[in-house]
Amino acid sequence: MNADELEEISLAFCKECLGWSNAYLVDDFGYHYIKEPVSKDLADTTIFPYERQFHYLHFERIIARAEDWCRRNGWELLLDTATGVTIAPCNRGVDRRFIRCKVDGDPRCAVLSACVTAQREVIRRRD
Repeated sequence: MNADELEEISLAFCKECLGWSNAYLVDDFGYHYIKEPVSKDLADTTIFPYERQFHYLHFERIIARAEDWCRRNGWELLLDTATGVTIAPCNRGVDRRFIRCKVDGDPRCAVLSACVTAQREVIRRRD
């Protein structure tokens, strides 16, 4: 997985999972992240211009956002170095279908890919 693929899946996560429809990639003198202009009450920043940010280069920030997204949607994020990333419904009696992404290189991509895949699967099942 190269840097372009990480950027692509990170932007998809922000737009599709977090609902940041106006999110875009930023290159701040070589430091890459995603941001979206928002109102003050939704902002991660305390000064104008107000925005929310996703720093996808840091694994712990990816995990925090992914776990929060999973919790809000009734899923669990399970990480295992042998089996990869699994997103499973919290109430396994209702729906036992899991979303799995194998870790092939960059675990950041695997976590984000699992979330995006799960989001797309939820939408597909609704339609």
